[in-house]
Amino acid sequence: MGVQRLRSTAEATKEGLRIFVAGIPWKIGEDVLRKDFEECGVVEDLFLLKDTDGYSKGRAFITFQEASAVDAALKYDNTDYGGRKIFVQLAEEKRKDGASASATKSAPSKRREADSGKNPEDANQHKKPEGCVSLCLKGVGSAGEKEIRKFLKGCSVQAVRVVIDRATGESRGIAFVDFTNTEEVDKAMAFSGRELSGQTVQMRYEAPKQRPRPEGCLCVAVKKLPAEATQADVEKLFKGLNSIAEVRVILDRQTRACNGLAFVEFTEVADVEAAVRRDGMSVKGQTVFICYETKQKRALRDKEEQQQPKKSKTGSGSDGAADAAVDEEEQRPRKKKAKTDPKAKEEVSKEEAADQAEDAEEAGSTGAAAKKARKMEARKDRRKRKQAEKTTETAAEEETPAADVEEAETEVKAGKAPRKKKLRKAMRAMSS
Repeated sequence: MGVQRLRSTAEATKEGLRIFVAGIPWKIGEDVLRKDFEECGVVEDLFLLKDTDGYSKGRAFITFQEASAVDAALKYDNTDYGGRKIFVQLAEEKRKDGASASATKSAPSKRREADSGKNPEDANQHKKPEGCVSLCLKGVGSAGEKEIRKFLKGCSVQAVRVVIDRATGESRGIAFVDFTNTEEVDKAMAFSGRELSGQTVQMRYEAPKQRPRPEGCLCVAVKKLPAEATQADVEKLFKGLNSIAEVRVILDRQTRACNGLAFVEFTEVADVEAAVRRDGMSVKGQTVFICYETKQKRALRDKEEQQQPKKSKTGSGSDGAADAAVDEEEQRPRKKKAKTDPKAKEEVSKEEAADQAEDAEEAGSTGAAAKKARKMEARKDRRKRKQAEKTTETAAEEETPAADVEEAETEVKAGKAPRKKKLRKAMRAMSS
């Protein structure tokens, strides 16, 4: 059950029991606000200002039953509340003409008047900053980009950015508009005070952002691109800048669609600076951000690779010599393995088996060193004898080639087929 009101709004204001709170976070509702200020005292009445769509305007009037509760609430003036700074003051009585009875204006009222352009002390409201190409529009309500462009018909609008509330996803009634040049800003200011969607629109100048170009930078990055953006869309974004050298749209590896990023390189410094000034324009209905691309590592790396001399195939120093030797060895023709006689191969395998047996016996006996030496001598002797026997056989074969030829001719005359092996051997001996 709610708290019963003991006095009217006018009486509570006159007695100093009614306060005005500004800067309330948009996501804070009446229930949460009441609960928080009930820590100061009994809340008799709370009125949260809302727009035509029912969303909070961030301002409220709160009536307490006791003066001590008002004093406690006033201590929250200029403090953080839910991520925003709130301003708390006593609600002022109104005259018959609707003006405030107090000559002294509070911080929230001064700020509202500065935003609406009614404060004559706000010099920035009337003085146009040098190079200004942007305006801030307040009171646009729920109007979107199309409605704002239509509202500024006749002005060369480059980009429109509507401020969206993160909690609700709805417009906060504020928009920033960029124009192609400073003369168009003067034309647009003539629309200040006119109505859009039933609300009066107030405008103020926006000082241009100072973003110096990094030395040697001829590339810009385009961010927040939609997934369906193509190279043609990016080129259309920079229409009129004729020194475009390259456009690179970064694609997702799996979907092969744009991942929201692109790089554009120019050859003229003036075009690079003009491209950055197009920050806030839209591509396929989505606002994109354009900034200087300061990551020049890739360019420096490519430059170093171009300046670095190419290595020769053979290399240099010892490694080069080794590589050359390997190449020469690979290119050298391989010698065919000599055909060995099966009997000789069998004898060699027997000798190897005998050697292995001797080595095994040698490893397990005492006095291995002396015995090993004797075995080595015996092996050498056997090998010498085998070699001598082979040499004798070869010499004997070389002495009888003529006899083999005569024998082969005799066999031919007799109608017999000569032995091909013996005939070939004889012919080779005679040709040598």
